[in-house]
Amino acid sequence: MSKLEEKYLFNYFFRGINSKAKMGFGLGLVLTKKILKVNHATISYRSSKNNLNSFEVKFPLS
Repeated sequence: MSKLEEKYLFNYFFRGINSKAKMGFGLGLVLTKKILKVNHATISYRSSKNNLNSFEVKFPLS
């Protein structure tokens, strides 16, 4: 994923270039982020040097 695409990752209907031939509407991460927000949790994205995509979900302890 390019740096340009990263900043749109959690936007409605955003789909990366690598998903052009795949089904979907670009809503999965948006809905996930909203559900987590209601539960006071967060989600973040990180890409490693090996082209691995990582998502981190954090829930509060209290």
